[in-house]
Amino acid sequence: MKYRALIFVLIWLYFSNLYAAFENLETALVLGNANATVASCKGVEAFFSNLAGLSKTRGYNIYYEENDRYGFDEMSQTNFAAAFDMAEFGKWGFFYSRFGFDLYKEEKSGIGVGTEFGKFRMGFAGYKLRLKVEEKYVDAFSFDAGFMYSPYEKLSFGLSFKNFNSPKLLDKVDRVTTLGVSYTFQNFTLELDWENSDYNRFRVGYSWKINDWFTIKSGYLSKPSSFTGGFKLVRSRFIVDFAFTTHTELGTTSYLGFGVQM
Repeated sequence: MKYRALIFVLIWLYFSNLYAAFENLETALVLGNANATVASCKGVEAFFSNLAGLSKTRGYNIYYEENDRYGFDEMSQTNFAAAFDMAEFGKWGFFYSRFGFDLYKEEKSGIGVGTEFGKFRMGFAGYKLRLKVEEKYVDAFSFDAGFMYSPYEKLSFGLSFKNFNSPKLLDKVDRVTTLGVSYTFQNFTLELDWENSDYNRFRVGYSWKINDWFTIKSGYLSKPSSFTGGFKLVRSRFIVDFAFTTHTELGTTSYLGFGVQM
């Protein structure tokens, strides 16, 4: 039965345009606006979007989530990220992600740093990748880089490179390059990203900050064609992120994560 589950996971990852831990992660932090956050992410969001966002870290941010994608135990995913403002030592972060089950598992762990120079921001991270298939392990290292430029307070541009060195495990992990733009007017933010990996696709995200503690999100992803939505709830130092996404074959799945900001 376990081997049937292994075959199921491999088939879906290959044919259904699902991302696991080594490419673009799905997380409640940024999925609500279809991951279209390359020009606007900040703090722990940077590990899932654009490393330059680490430079926006204020204080200490910690985030954790654990979800079964589309209700399958075999597609269980765990994400942990922490970001710290260490004053003169810069903005640093730590990251860990695990996807899969006992016969097929992807693990990614790393450390990142972000800095800013006037209107420019940049960030870099190094990761150790580990792939387990049955009882065999394969390790590799990957590097991410990100850049942001904000000519005006409400307008921002972003450029992100994931798996810049195209590391090889059993097969090559695709390099993912994403360009994005974000514009904020009053309490509304509109974002547009264009992604290039083994194919091209675009993402549109929209968020409405109703007040200081509640934000509604929605978005659209072109490939696979899907709609997303969610919200962020901030009360005192505690944060709750919820997001859902549709899939042409698998239906709808949801993600729930929790964070602390100090």
